[in-house]
Amino acid sequence: MIQDVAGIGAGAASELLWWYTFDPKVSEPSVPIQPLIEILPGNLAVAMNLVSHNNVERNLQKLLNRHPNLRPFYENVKNVKEKIALAHLSSLFPFVSFAVKPTVIIKGVTDADLLVYDRASGFVLVIQHKWLIAPETVSESSSNDEQLSEGVRQAVAARDAFRKDHALLRRVLELKDDDLPIDRVEAVVICRGAEQTGFLGELAVPLALERAFEELWEQSSPSLSKVWEKLSSRPDHAQAASRYGDTAARLTVGGLKFSFPALSLEVQP
Repeated sequence: MIQDVAGIGAGAASELLWWYTFDPKVSEPSVPIQPLIEILPGNLAVAMNLVSHNNVERNLQKLLNRHPNLRPFYENVKNVKEKIALAHLSSLFPFVSFAVKPTVIIKGVTDADLLVYDRASGFVLVIQHKWLIAPETVSESSSNDEQLSEGVRQAVAARDAFRKDHALLRRVLELKDDDLPIDRVEAVVICRGAEQTGFLGELAVPLALERAFEELWEQSSPSLSKVWEKLSSRPDHAQAASRYGDTAARLTVGGLKFSFPALSLEVQP
């Protein structure tokens, strides 16, 4: 069946099954990353809750990092994901109105994942993108925050470098003489898959989920300066917070009444 669905040969199907067959040396205590269990030689069983109630992307990421035969492909997969994310973000900005340049190396400083120049205003937005995996442990959550902190540092370094050298910025964006001068350079960190935990503290640049950025862009399009204002003020956060109110949850156990602080959510029809 795997051969028919995936369109692969018997050897590749066997290899795939082997990757996902439970091996305590690879999975350690985390069974879901290898949900197939060999109950008899050549006979595999799988508990569907291990497949249907777990994050497939996160499990694959862990497997790539742990399986000795897959570890060499980890960086390749990471690079492909970055290209997919940057291509998607680039598609939000039509060429007629914007100049877009992905993966810009600033020698001796850092790299900028995506540069966007607004032809109508000269506003430039530096975007650093982080594709995270929703965490299931404290260490994974901490790792996500470290990646976001790195993204903030990269965004600030790229922004400051371009603020000092508009000529470099115009070259990498391949702007023409009749394009407007660079008016302003700002930066943002966009992440997909998971948000910060709240332990990062005050950030030097805005940080937003990819889907939140897209919604703010739809409200601001086609102006980078307008989306920047929204990224800085986050009206979507204020709107979401306004739907919640303080209330109390009450519980009676063994004749004793307990009251807990809680939040009520306004459900919109």
